[in-house]
Amino acid sequence: VATLLDGIDLSATALHLDEGLGGLGLYAALRESLTAQGIDLQELRGSVCFDPVAAVAAGQIGDIDHAFSLAHDFLSETEGLPRFRSVTVDARVYHDAGASAVQELACTLGALAERLARGTKQNWSLSTVLDDLQIIVPISTSYFVEIAKLRALRLLTPQVVNAFTSGNQTDLDFSPTDLQIHAETSRRTETIYDPYVNMLRATTEAMAAVVGGCDALTVRPYDAALRPPDDFGLRIARNVQLILEHEAHLDHAADPAAGSYYVETLTDQLAQRAWAQFQEVEVEDGIVEALRSGTLQQQIAETRAARREAVDERERVLVGTTHYPALNEQRRDDIARSDGSPSSNGTAVSPLPSPTLDAIQTALRDGTTLPVITSALQSGESPIAPLPRIRVAEDIESIRLRTEAYADMPDGTPQVLLAPLSPPAARSARATFVRNFLGVAGFAIEEPLKFGSVDEIADAAVEHDADILVLC
Repeated sequence: VATLLDGIDLSATALHLDEGLGGLGLYAALRESLTAQGIDLQELRGSVCFDPVAAVAAGQIGDIDHAFSLAHDFLSETEGLPRFRSVTVDARVYHDAGASAVQELACTLGALAERLARGTKQNWSLSTVLDDLQIIVPISTSYFVEIAKLRALRLLTPQVVNAFTSGNQTDLDFSPTDLQIHAETSRRTETIYDPYVNMLRATTEAMAAVVGGCDALTVRPYDAALRPPDDFGLRIARNVQLILEHEAHLDHAADPAAGSYYVETLTDQLAQRAWAQFQEVEVEDGIVEALRSGTLQQQIAETRAARREAVDERERVLVGTTHYPALNEQRRDDIARSDGSPSSNGTAVSPLPSPTLDAIQTALRDGTTLPVITSALQSGESPIAPLPRIRVAEDIESIRLRTEAYADMPDGTPQVLLAPLSPPAARSARATFVRNFLGVAGFAIEEPLKFGSVDEIADAAVEHDADILVLC
């Protein structure tokens, strides 16, 4: 940690400690390092990105009470840090499972309501919890929908807060501008084939986040779906933000979308639909019970299936993956795979006698690694079916990866010969369709400009030893 922070001005640079339970261990390591260096923790800016509801929904932790106990302990620890937030509502778990914009908003409001309800039961003041609150929102490629989603979130969050202030007879004014939104470009839309297109997707998503009014922004590296990002991927991700700020000047207007009839109408529609769905979640006694009953998982699964069907039916285009594939691209050897190490060992003695910050720091001093500590923070098997973490392109990519694996077999990659006949316009359109359709699966495609007769096609098929012949 000391090496990572060498030369960084912590009073001017925010540190967001992510990866769920891993963020708690990172904070303990950070506090230990700063204390050893004599650096005042009051200078610390940023957040611990741990959401107990998201941790349970993703299957990171089994016991919801244990998850909230951890969250409340860390709120106690960071309460005195004026610029460091430890109350997080993380919408990425619902987005990565395939939720729609409306479902994301409803789940976010449900998780916020759960956090506020349990906080008040723990005798936390609403002002303390809200001062430390941030909401992490993933941004997809549906440009105007994502702009409206952030704007709708700012409209709806004060309504949830007001329900608690009126119930507790608290005089607290929480306005839409008081909400801290940390936007992150979508993992769900990334592809492993033609990954440079991810730069375009991330730029579109980043623009939507800024125009929508986010307070902080994370742009994911274009190669994050393939492997741990390299230096180039990280540099491009940073530069996207710099270009949007210094060259596109998107930071000059407080609310660029204000007054746009389309955006305002879309915002209103999203807000009304999300509020209605949020009320349905509350009827089930909150988001935890909705997850426990499986209702929420089923609703998101239906949306996920509809989105995948649109990709399968070619109604939705993923450039470089479902359309216009780079025929010679090979990615099987580029994908970084897990080393297969178990996340936990049921027979091992836990390095944490109790799940507290002090216990974590003691374990760190004893040489325990962060993955082991993260595993120790998990508790039991969950009665809640975890939400999956998917990418839209995965099914199509799996076909092409199987083709790459088949290339190592004696028969090699399937060979396709296109046979263009008839006038140029007609044959070109059909050849383009077939090239896209079969190229998506990674087949090797030979495409002569044209053939003059059927006999020429037959001779070429023998010469190329084609497995598939397509008359165009």
